[in-house]
Order: sequence, then structure tokens, then C-alpha cells
Amino acid sequence: MRLAGAPQRGEPDWWTVRLLVMDRDDQFRFWVRTVFNRLRVSSIVSAATPDEAFEELAAAPVAVALVEMVEEDDAGLAFLLRLRDRRTSPAPALPVILVSRSRDKSRLARASSLGVEGILPYPVPDIAMLAAVTRAVMAPRRTLPAPPVAAAAPKKSPPPPPVPPPPPVPRPAAPKPPESRPVQPPAPKPAPKPAPKPAPAPPRPAGPTLRPASPPHPGPLPLEGKREDVIRRTLEDHATWVRSRGTEGKRARLVGADFAGQSLASAILVQADLRQARLVRTDLTAARLAGADLRRADLSAARLVRTSLVKAHFGEANLTGAVFFETRIDGADLSQVTGLTQKQLDRAWGDAQTVLPPGLTVAEKPK
Repeated sequence: MRLAGAPQRGEPDWWTVRLLVMDRDDQFRFWVRTVFNRLRVSSIVSAATPDEAFEELAAAPVAVALVEMVEEDDAGLAFLLRLRDRRTSPAPALPVILVSRSRDKSRLARASSLGVEGILPYPVPDIAMLAAVTRAVMAPRRTLPAPPVAAAAPKKSPPPPPVPPPPPVPRPAAPKPPESRPVQPPAPKPAPKPAPKPAPAPPRPAGPTLRPASPPHPGPLPLEGKREDVIRRTLEDHATWVRSRGTEGKRARLVGADFAGQSLASAILVQADLRQARLVRTDLTAARLAGADLRRADLSAARLVRTSLVKAHFGEANLTGAVFFETRIDGADLSQVTGLTQKQLDRAWGDAQTVLPPGLTVAEKPK
């Protein structure tokens, strides 16, 4: 895993932040992941329905949730109602930011009455989204509708003041003869004062800095630092879970984790949850991933030398440029993957249960 850079002033420690995105649009969820992966957040989990979202909430704590609000669907309201129920919700105080595709004020007011930390109209600029999430993580402020104000009793208008009598009309005085005065030259006009300089504009408040993603490391790096200690313990607990057949340890849930450029050689990841994980150029030599969930994972240029992927769930995983050599894909369904070529499969072993895209074949390992 890559270490996040030092947080900028006024920003949270992004590497400790886990985000949830609930939106029906998978392209929007992918865009949110791309934006926050630049900040090296701990993980970003996504869901298309409230049920999927509550599965993620039950699995691990979440710092902030971005929730879609649309006019033709009540999924956003249903999620908020269930979330704020303190009897059954796993996180009733979770900060929520609405991404509103609706202009229905009554619907938004109802959602606000359940408690949200912000409403972002769609389409959302990345800077606005980052600023809203930063505020929700560091200093969440719940937005609630204003209470009704009681109508004040009408005040009686005071009586009009009495009309005063008209003043006496003075009699005109007799005109005086004009006096002869010397003609004075006109006084010079004062010089115009310079126009005041406009006040300087107030400084803009500091917001989150959108840092560019670091280039991929030329080779695998050792896992070091606090975040890597968490990953190491997770892998150790998972290995114990595999060896004990589920009686000890804990199954690894690494949804959306970023292992790009790292070494997981010989790691025991049997039946691990690696959905949407970033495994770009990751060294998985001799790793055991039998039965692992790799749906929508990015394994482009990953090193899969003598890696066991027996009965792994690939879904729409990306295998562009992945290095195969004696790679085991027995019983695996690769029919929906992208980037897979015959040249890669010529260096792999499969069986009759292996499902491949049309036109591709794989040989069985000689006995």
C-alpha cells in the first residue's frame, strides 16, 4: 500500500478515512473513487441500493456517506430513515451528504429533517465535493429545517397626533435700498479629491488541495508504516481464518484497497474480498487467491506468476498486460474480463470448467 502524503493544513488524515458512495450510476461511483484515490483515502466502498450500503456499514465503520437523491426513486429517503433509527442502525450518527438530482423542495426538506451535513446539486464539481467531505469529516454540522416561528399578534397603530394650528403669516418688511459693494472675483474651486482605492478582496477560505496521483513505483515496495501494519494484520488474520477453516481469525474484506506497485508474493488470500481493489503492477507471485472475489478489480500489469486463481470470481476485472506464467485458473469464469489475450492464456493452466471470452482457449496442466 502507498503511504498518503502529509495532510495539508485544514485537511483530515485521509489515509484513515473510509467513504461510502450510494448511487445507482456506476460511472458516478467510479468518478468519486478516482477523485478520492488521489488523496490516498483508506478505502471507498460503493453501493447501488440501501441494502448493499448497509452491508458495507455493518462490515466496517464509515466516516462519511455520499447518498443520491432523485425524484423518481425513494431509495435516498429510505436509506436516511433506516440509518437514523437508533434501535437498528449500525451508525445512526453517520454524516451524510446528499447528491441531489431532484429539484423537489419538499423532498429535499424531508431529507434534511432526517439530518444531513450538506446538499450538493448534480453535476458536482470535484472541488465542491472535496470541500463538503472535508467539512463533514473534520467538523460535521447537521443541517436541519428551521422551526416554525409563531405569528406575532398584530399591533394597534397609535392615534394620529393632533394637527397644530397654522402659523401666523408675517407681514412683509419695506424694501431697503441696494448697497454698493465692490465686485469680488470668484473663489477658486477646490481640487477634486482622489477616488478611494477599492478594498482588497477577502482571502478565500482554504479548501482541500487536489493533489495529483503519484506515478506508479518502478517495482514492489515493502509494506511499512501505520497503514501497512493494519494491512499486515488483516492478511495474518485472514491466513489464520483460512488455515482454521473459519473457526479462528477473520476473513479479509479489502474492497477498493490500493495495492498498486506493492508485493503480495506468497500471500494467502483464499476467498478474500478484493472487489474493486487496485492491483496495478502488484507482485502476486505464488499467491493463493482460490475462490477470491475479484469483481471489477484492476489487475493491469499485475505479476501472476504461479498464482492460484482457481474458481476465483473475476466479473469485469481488468487483466490488461497482466503477466501470466503457470497461472492456475481452473474453474474460474473469465468471460466478462477486459484485456485478456491468447498470449497470456498460453502461459496459464485451466480445465473444462474454465469459462473464457469467445475465441480464447486454455490448456489443461499435464498430469
